Amino acid sequence: MRSLKKMAALLLSVTMVFGMCACHKSSKGEILEAANSIAGFVVARDYKKLLKHASGGDDDLSEKMILDPTGDEIQKKARTYIADTLSYTIDENTYEGKSNGERGSVDIVFTYVDYEKLLSDDVVYADLKEFSSAVKKCKSRIEETVTLSFEKKEDKIVCTNINKLEVLFPYFDVEFPLAKSRMSYLGFGTFSGTEYDPSTGVYTNTGDINLRVEVLGDGQKLTWLYYYEITCEDRVLYTTDVLKEEQPEYLEADYAITGDVLSEGIYTVSFYLEDGSLLGAWSVSVKEKKAPTPTPSPTPTPAGAVDPDEITFYCPNTNETVIPGMKVKVSLPMTMTFRDETYDSIRDTMERGNPMNLILYADDSIYALSSFSLYYLPEMNMMSKEAKAAFDKLTDAIRNGIEERGFDYKEEQTTVTVGQDNFPVCVIMEMDGDEIRNYWGVMMIGNEEVCYIATLDADKEEKMRDLLSGFSVSDE
Repeated sequence: MRSLKKMAALLLSVTMVFGMCACHKSSKGEILEAANSIAGFVVARDYKKLLKHASGGDDDLSEKMILDPTGDEIQKKARTYIADTLSYTIDENTYEGKSNGERGSVDIVFTYVDYEKLLSDDVVYADLKEFSSAVKKCKSRIEETVTLSFEKKEDKIVCTNINKLEVLFPYFDVEFPLAKSRMSYLGFGTFSGTEYDPSTGVYTNTGDINLRVEVLGDGQKLTWLYYYEITCEDRVLYTTDVLKEEQPEYLEADYAITGDVLSEGIYTVSFYLEDGSLLGAWSVSVKEKKAPTPTPSPTPTPAGAVDPDEITFYCPNTNETVIPGMKVKVSLPMTMTFRDETYDSIRDTMERGNPMNLILYADDSIYALSSFSLYYLPEMNMMSKEAKAAFDKLTDAIRNGIEERGFDYKEEQTTVTVGQDNFPVCVIMEMDGDEIRNYWGVMMIGNEEVCYIATLDADKEEKMRDLLSGFSVSDE
């Protein structure tokens, strides 16, 4: 009987030992299974399912897994291409667990494409397709080992440190170098040639037209497939084949005829992408200089003639007005408003007697991110040396102001065509390294009787374009 009791006690002990071992083994299996689930949800970027296997949430991890901190769908898609390369391996040899099987941890080795290899100051991807191809070709990978801890709660294995998974998404807010619209990379166009006068913006007795349009910023890192078209008074004169330029500093158009001069008219050079999308159009006036006749010409009557003494500051009731003494209408962008003499930005000038003969002022807000000013030049006309000197003095003042602020500048000479007239414009770009901080424009407007200088200020290129495109022929 005593031997039977000993045997029974031994069997009970063996049973308990094997039971504990089986329990521990079972808990390890559960933890490894939970780790596999967690890793799978991370790869799938399914935060909701991940949360069901965690002891608590993590807002930072949730945001990073979305890959969209700014709402930019293009950048989000690019980051998704990186995230899609994420894979994992569970290192079972690193498993550690408590003897009671209630807690444990294990290492998971994650790898994904080395996104930093896709960031370069010398590379801009033309589109998402090109970026996706670069991701697939990249052989370099980043490896991250994440140690996840688990414990049993209410008979369920849950992860207690999902915050450790945040290291897998360091690129969640990275801006990848993807090209913007090609139009946004084009700057101002400049006409040139021996028969071209930049002060009037007119070709005289010319047989050819040459235009260069500056390619800005990252546009110089791209391959351009484009063509251009020359028109005159809506007649198509010339269309090129598709041209290819690798990393150009400018796009150039040239049109010439042999043995003759071009007919008078407004000629327009239009650039298009390969698919026919318009990039931009620039117009220039061509005139023929004819031999003088002995018969005296009648004295011209200026369009919209006005008494110079009546040219004073005024504030239009709408966002458009006709410049006094001219047939030129100024139409403001919808975001801008003409201001009266009590407005903060010009009140001091008006109280000092308006020494610079300010005629019009408009801006888009009290911060004047865009502004327009028009100054009258008494006793001057469009062709006078005094008017040219005033134009040069104002542009010099802008250049000096930029240098005094510690910045560099670039400038373009262009023209604005209104009917048969071309008004010269100097656009000065205030530079901070390769970035443009602000655009300043100085424009001379006038005829044989009156002359004005307009100054334009904009923080963005498209705003400057809107201002320059707001001049048209008046029907009044």
